[in-house]
Amino acid sequence: MLFRSGGDRVSYMNEVLVDYEGTKMTLNGLDISPTGMGLWGPKNCPAGAFSLKLPLDDALPALEIQGHVVRQFHSDGGAVWGVTFDNVDAAARTRLAHFVAAQSAAA
Repeated sequence: MLFRSGGDRVSYMNEVLVDYEGTKMTLNGLDISPTGMGLWGPKNCPAGAFSLKLPLDDALPALEIQGHVVRQFHSDGGAVWGVTFDNVDAAARTRLAHFVAAQSAAA
């Protein structure tokens, strides 16, 4: 588990559906916190806000949330995107916090 300014950050090795202005792509999650996440994506990242569908558990549908890239670094064959979540409502914030806490406890 890593600790960042947004709180606990735990490993998140799931596929994430990203939709940027109608262009959909499936990216690989790297880690997640209640305020953002790391994604492995192409070198050219979206310039603005995009939606993400995050599978958090099998009992509920994927969480749909908005985000944008705040940092990026290139690596072999792609890039790591540092994404912050935007305008997170209370229900989504609670769901993210519970998911991160459960993953942290299991680690």
